[in-house]
Amino acid sequence: METTPKELHIHTNTTPSGEELDQEFIQRIHSNLANSHSKTNANNSSSPTETEASIMTRGMMKILRCITHNPLSKFIFRLPTLADACQCQSQTSNTFVLFLITNILEHPKMTFGGLVASAIVLDLIFILPGYLLAMLITEWGVYFCIGTFVLMMGRFVLRMIAFPGATPRLKGEVEMEFQKYSVRMLENAVEAIGELALLIVSKENDALLNGNGNENGNGVKAERMLGKTYGRYDVIPLWKKVWQYRDRVLGMYHDVLHCLLVQGGEGNRSSESGDNGLTKFGNNRMEGDIGKLLDVSERAKLDGKEIVAALKKVLDDLERLESSAGDYLNSSMNTIDAKTVTPDGIRAAQRLFVSVTELGDCLLSLADSSTGGGRNSGEDDGDDASQESEINGRRKPVLTQGLDSVKAAINGILETIDPPPLHTIFGLDALRGSMLSRYRGAKQIWIPRPKSQGGGHIDAIHLPSSGVSRKASNRDSIEKAVMFCNPNAGLVEVAMGFSLISGNVADPTSLEFTCWADYYLHHGYDVILFNYTGYGRSHAGSRKTKADLARGIHIFRRMFSSTFFGFKPSPASLKADATATASHIIEKLRVDKFLIHGESIGGMAASGAANVISNRKYVDSNSLPVTYPTLLICDRTFCNLNATAFRLVGSWTQHVIPLITPLWNTNVAGDFTSARCRKVVAQDAQDVIIHDASSLKKGISTAKEFTKGETKGLGTFGDAPLTYRMADLENVGVQESTYAKFPAKIQLQAPVWPADKHIDLPEAFHFAACARRIGKVATKIRKQKLLKSTEKFEDEEEGIEITAVFSRDTDQQTPASNQNEDVDIILQVWDTLGLCDGLTGLPLGAAVKDGYDSTMDWLSGMVTLGSQRVVLAAEKRCKSSQSKHISFENVTVEDQDFEVSFAPILESSGTPPFPLPYVSQALQAVVESCDAISDDNPIKIVQNELEYCIKMFQYIQERISSKQSVINALQVAHFKDTFDDFSTGRFLNLQCGHNNQYSNKERSELTAILTEAIESESSLA
Repeated sequence: METTPKELHIHTNTTPSGEELDQEFIQRIHSNLANSHSKTNANNSSSPTETEASIMTRGMMKILRCITHNPLSKFIFRLPTLADACQCQSQTSNTFVLFLITNILEHPKMTFGGLVASAIVLDLIFILPGYLLAMLITEWGVYFCIGTFVLMMGRFVLRMIAFPGATPRLKGEVEMEFQKYSVRMLENAVEAIGELALLIVSKENDALLNGNGNENGNGVKAERMLGKTYGRYDVIPLWKKVWQYRDRVLGMYHDVLHCLLVQGGEGNRSSESGDNGLTKFGNNRMEGDIGKLLDVSERAKLDGKEIVAALKKVLDDLERLESSAGDYLNSSMNTIDAKTVTPDGIRAAQRLFVSVTELGDCLLSLADSSTGGGRNSGEDDGDDASQESEINGRRKPVLTQGLDSVKAAINGILETIDPPPLHTIFGLDALRGSMLSRYRGAKQIWIPRPKSQGGGHIDAIHLPSSGVSRKASNRDSIEKAVMFCNPNAGLVEVAMGFSLISGNVADPTSLEFTCWADYYLHHGYDVILFNYTGYGRSHAGSRKTKADLARGIHIFRRMFSSTFFGFKPSPASLKADATATASHIIEKLRVDKFLIHGESIGGMAASGAANVISNRKYVDSNSLPVTYPTLLICDRTFCNLNATAFRLVGSWTQHVIPLITPLWNTNVAGDFTSARCRKVVAQDAQDVIIHDASSLKKGISTAKEFTKGETKGLGTFGDAPLTYRMADLENVGVQESTYAKFPAKIQLQAPVWPADKHIDLPEAFHFAACARRIGKVATKIRKQKLLKSTEKFEDEEEGIEITAVFSRDTDQQTPASNQNEDVDIILQVWDTLGLCDGLTGLPLGAAVKDGYDSTMDWLSGMVTLGSQRVVLAAEKRCKSSQSKHISFENVTVEDQDFEVSFAPILESSGTPPFPLPYVSQALQAVVESCDAISDDNPIKIVQNELEYCIKMFQYIQERISSKQSVINALQVAHFKDTFDDFSTGRFLNLQCGHNNQYSNKERSELTAILTEAIESESSLA
């Protein structure tokens, strides 16, 4: 076979190595030098100008030779450059920064051209429009337009961070995960059914097993596929497994996809539904608007129809197998030996194997697309091409890589503004249908939004505790119902997860409490879930149709309208949606006892709705006044959005957020305290998302103690007074600063009970400064000791170590506390002080670590919400020693009632926190022994600060233990307050994190609260 010249050129064009390039370079230099010498000798008789040029050339060559042979020059030339480093690391690293640096160094001309092109693009996008705009308006008008553009971009970014559930990106991630899960479950079902069919055929037909009498050798194939891992008795458990897959996977997906593709997404309970409202597969008969598949591509719909047909065939073959071999499959271990499969059963198994194989073939395309996302396959193609080029040993041209990167970035921006059609049938509509199939009586409902908020409808789901769908004509009231407000990244479609084995269709008592819906259904509550407007299908204005989502030129119209005129979620819209949903539940569904539960940002929606609903006038069936909601639960939420951003992002957000969103009202603490209903605030002090100082718990306690009920601007107290900051900088006592004298007019006395009913801000700042001063001195002493002992010391911030070396049991003191060195006293003092329990989740040392405002929050939380835990423990003790029925006036607080925390609070400390009375007594003993301690002891340096802390602790203990405080705390904890004044609500201390489920202990405590608040006979009129 002859080879074309082009092919010959390709085969011979090999890339030379580095050594070959060097040898070729040296040979060319020698040849050039030889030619120059020969020309010089041949032209010796030339003109004087040429002779001088040759002499100069030889001189330059000598100079260059001296430079190149110099050892220093050789060392410098051999130093690796940045390009060499990038070239070496390019084999193991694939970061964008390395890719950028490498291409800049390797292609300077292209880099320069790219910079010029970027400058031109920048001029065309920003400079030229501004110049043209300046011809129409003044210079200040241009500045105004630029400022407006920056403001809109800032609001856009803030909305993406605050309301990620409304972004197409999160929706796409949910759809991708659900597709992967669905394909995996269907593949598992296909595998189990195929194994059952082969097992029946191979074990009951010897000829087929041995391959005799079968020209196609199916018996050999069956034996090879089974691998002889199954025995005759494995048919029974395998059949039970297949039957579960039939009902929970195949039957459910068939019903959902048939409803979406054949019935147009309109669920009903009339056809193929028994008296119990279940399908023949034991799933709930879907009711309501399941979905119109508006954002699903036509190709995905065709694939879905093929899957429905394949599922229908497999289900029919399974039913045929049961009818012909049911006696054999449903037999027990004792009777299976006496039974055989009839020829009809074997043929049914063979047919089942063929149909389930066809279903597996339909899933292959879905499995391929599920590995890369459901909406756009362009990125997958790019990844496949890059992988193929790497395998073939060829690198894509730099220009191609750059264009691919720009294309991917542009596609990402366009997909964020206007998502492309979904390339899989397993989207949010299918996910919604699968969720409705798992819960008895579940129904989708549309709730109208108020016209003042732009109209539209809210997509909601009603899960009845009775398992019976509620008819629109039913005027009977629901006994108990709960409205759950989702977190900011939550969608109602994923509120119960993806698991197909969850729900209560199989057994109403089999709920495992994997979500809040299961928990409330188990306790007899109807559950109403809804999507905020902008989330999922909830919308403002008219609902979108297929024509609105058309591709082509309509994309630009849709992008423009959605960017400038489309609905965008805001705190006001979330509160309005929750209020509209709560009003619909109370007025349309008619509920006797109504609970609102909001988690994370859902607490803002829940508290806003409760504040509005609780101030309305309602009457019950007997025309008696009744207040809704019966109970409000704000679960791990914040006091306001600015405080959360201040702690999570940075202090600069407290100036930026009010600037770009001046009309946003995120004052959760204000709505919570103003709601005239029973309420619970549940918080985890170690929440990694919502900092303890920005939590609703701290907002309530701070407003109650320091700001006389004012809740605006909570979350930070600002900078500490200059006196304390300068003293801390000079490393002197809190009142001993040289540059910032302590004002003489400020009283330094700690508050005294009962003369002082509250702690003032100056007193709280002084306490925070004293605690920080003690911790700073103790940490410095500990560092010096560890350096002397040549041990490694982590240079952390001063005043934050909480290492427990001081034991409460004098017989079990650690070695450090048994040492007689005077310097150990200050260490013991700080270790005791730092582990003082704040009764709301954190010890004092952890608060000191976070700064002055966290220490002040620790102080206010102890005297407001923390006191509830103490008095409840005292009440429990009094009831156990006296009688079950005891009045609030007869409850007395003792020192042992302060021991409400037994588990270690900090992960770094294995010691439980110390109760307040113990800390106060231990520190008082140290102060009393100071007279016998030498003046050079470090404890003398902080004696004044230590005495102030002791007095503050004594004030807190006396205040919490006083009769009036006990009565007030018990009234709030037992929902007996009148809500006319500032109402803090019941406090529930958590240790489960931000996104995790409650522990068994926390869930039991919540159940007791619900029983007391909801099911008690007393009601608030």
